[in-house]
Amino acid sequence: MNWDAVGAIGEIIGAMAVVITLVVLIFQIRQGTKATIESNQLEKALAVDRHSVSVARWRGRITENADLSELWLRVRNDDLLTEVELLRVNNLWIEFTNTQRSNFVRAEVVGEHGLAEQAVMAVAVEARVSHTFTELWSSVRPWLTLSNPKFLAEVDEKIRFLEQQPEQIYKSVPVVRQKPTKSAE
Repeated sequence: MNWDAVGAIGEIIGAMAVVITLVVLIFQIRQGTKATIESNQLEKALAVDRHSVSVARWRGRITENADLSELWLRVRNDDLLTEVELLRVNNLWIEFTNTQRSNFVRAEVVGEHGLAEQAVMAVAVEARVSHTFTELWSSVRPWLTLSNPKFLAEVDEKIRFLEQQPEQIYKSVPVVRQKPTKSAE
């Protein structure tokens, strides 16, 4: 038996095994990369959906309840509130800022910076609309420092921007209803 021939055949088989292994690894890496990209796209879509749902839930809560709508508008107008109303508004404000903070975090994680900016802007605008909301923002700042200092810093920065650019503040415009004329009756 020629051991040199057997060794050469073994080296050829070994080299072929290495090449086949590399081809299989390349294929697996491509498949893994493709799966990761698809997963990231799905995560982004899910973050957008969650953002939309949480905002819709929050707005729906206010708009579907006439008492809460009236209370929120009274705060925006800096009307005097009873202690019970202040307690309700305080808890609504905490829920509102927590909703937007959660939206901010999800958006940042998946790289949806526009959604993160939207969450920041929502809080900053409300915080600038009335003196009461400004005070409520000040009251939750220590808690946000603990939970998400980046969100806090970005809202504070946006508030400073809005102080310089007040026309950027969204305010709901009341619809003026006219009484029907006698001819329309």
